[in-house]
Amino acid sequence: MFVTDWAGNYVDATGSSGQISNDADRELFLRLRKSADAIVTTGATVRNEKYTKVSYAPIYILSASGDVSNTQLGTVLHFAPPIFDELTERLKIDGHKIFFYEGGPQLLKHIEQTSQPATLWLTIVGEEPSEADPKKVQQALGFSDAWQLEATEPVGKNLLTRWRKC
Repeated sequence: MFVTDWAGNYVDATGSSGQISNDADRELFLRLRKSADAIVTTGATVRNEKYTKVSYAPIYILSASGDVSNTQLGTVLHFAPPIFDELTERLKIDGHKIFFYEGGPQLLKHIEQTSQPATLWLTIVGEEPSEADPKKVQQALGFSDAWQLEATEPVGKNLLTRWRKC
């Protein structure tokens, strides 16, 4: 799950997505997050967002440096790229079936390195959905052509998009 504005910005000046997001986006984020049995994020996301432990799923933190100050938050994993095939195997061994990834374009690049299918939910905020062009946002974020737009749904001033990588 990712959030962006129509220009492709996914963080504000502080490095957080908090000011880009809005109530409708956060509600969807929490609903989708609670449907997972494992949450995967990055060290950068943990450092820039206000992360706390949750009761419904363990958090796995991908960190190239292994430098995550709050190790009580979750399990810190250090994989050399490409990481997703090895990560998926680790999560399955730990008994997980539905993984929820939270992060920015760097995490997206890692997801693209796997041959496994993936679904991406991208909330685009800040304009009237009827005036939007999700493909322009896809290009601004650096999506590869492997992602195909499956669905769009207006949610207030947001446009919820679902992308599939086959």
